[in-house]
Amino acid sequence: VMHFTYSALITEAYSLALHLGQDATFSGWLIGAQWGAVAVGTLLIARPFVVHMQMSTQRAVALSAIAFMGFASVCFSLAVGFAGIVASKSEPFATMAMAARVSTGVAWSVLTMVVSLAATKVTPKHEQVHNEVWRQFAIVSGLGAGPLVTACLSTALGLGTVSQRATAVGCYGAVLYALLFILTFAVLPEDITELC
Repeated sequence: VMHFTYSALITEAYSLALHLGQDATFSGWLIGAQWGAVAVGTLLIARPFVVHMQMSTQRAVALSAIAFMGFASVCFSLAVGFAGIVASKSEPFATMAMAARVSTGVAWSVLTMVVSLAATKVTPKHEQVHNEVWRQFAIVSGLGAGPLVTACLSTALGLGTVSQRATAVGCYGAVLYALLFILTFAVLPEDITELC
């Protein structure tokens, strides 16, 4: 989901930056800040704290991170949507859009740490290669699907402006994070020994 929402914005980043009253540098920030936040979040938050938590706490943290990413996607949509309505005051909306992207990256770093820890605890060593192959496949599929799916949906829905298309990216992300939340809630047990 993260890779989908990350890459879905690439095709709109420059137009969105201009729409928000910013320049080409801001479009680069819209694209890259999310991954910078993942790196920082992993080093400063996820690695030092998540590793030492009980599994029930890790599960709660994972669910909270997913819910937060859905909320951040909605905030992103609101920011770019309202920027289209109130064109004269775009700076607060640009800040809100950027904050949503960065906070999604930090939340993703925490979620990734929890899921990685759980996967290594329950996956037998001889199957970890298969797990990694499927994980990489999901990453690449998400990266490739983002621009393709959003372009198709935007065309099908008749979304003509950059504000509409970028708002749709946030809405798609919110829906996908809601589905991920439901799936994680159903699959990830409070006690990982149930999976062993």
